[in-house]
Amino acid sequence: MYYVKWNVRGLRRLFPFAFKTLTDSITDLRQRHTMAKSGPIEAEVTDVIRTEKGLYAVTRPKGSNPLLRQGETVTFSLEAWQGKRVPKTGQVVSLFEVEKFRKGWRAGRVEPISL
Repeated sequence: MYYVKWNVRGLRRLFPFAFKTLTDSITDLRQRHTMAKSGPIEAEVTDVIRTEKGLYAVTRPKGSNPLLRQGETVTFSLEAWQGKRVPKTGQVVSLFEVEKFRKGWRAGRVEPISL
């Protein structure tokens, strides 16, 4: 009996999406669809972090967005970056194709705002 309980917990950790309710799954899909189809989100780069996997940036959206809670951040990798130079802290950018993942919000495409 104990082995079965541990095994289910282990599966739940490995495949969390398999144990979601239908309502949760539909809600997640609606959020992803809405954020992906909405216009660009204006945000400020708060940090650029270098890891063994590469560079990624953390942004804080300016203004309010119905799907983002106050203080939530959106990250993006340099693969999504459309600018010529690496983004800098304090730079204002436009976030496109924003999706919610287990660890937070991610932008699929990011462009610098320039004149």
